[in-house]
Amino acid sequence: MQPNVHIDIEGLRRTGIRIATPLVTVEGAINQQVTHLTVSGPAAGWESAPALADASNAWRNHLNELSQRVTRFGADLVASADEFEAADRAAASSFNIPAPPPAPSYNVPIPVSGK
Repeated sequence: MQPNVHIDIEGLRRTGIRIATPLVTVEGAINQQVTHLTVSGPAAGWESAPALADASNAWRNHLNELSQRVTRFGADLVASADEFEAADRAAASSFNIPAPPPAPSYNVPIPVSGK
């Protein structure tokens, strides 16, 4: 016997959008702080300046990558919700059961950095 599984499709879609959408601003916030994360002025002559610059760049890259991964995760949740909904509609139509009207769409474009 198959397990009785219920997927809250709209909840999954809303969660994906909430995860992906706020992170669009992370890259901008990082870019605004870059000037504070670099060594300049008299400190640029310090022996540690190159190491500090490398650390700053590594953190910037790491945070940008993390932001992009979380954004993609949110977009994947939205895509999964769409796939579940399509599968439900296909299953309902195979039994000649009228499918309910589409739920309100929360599917907003989610910009992904670097594309």
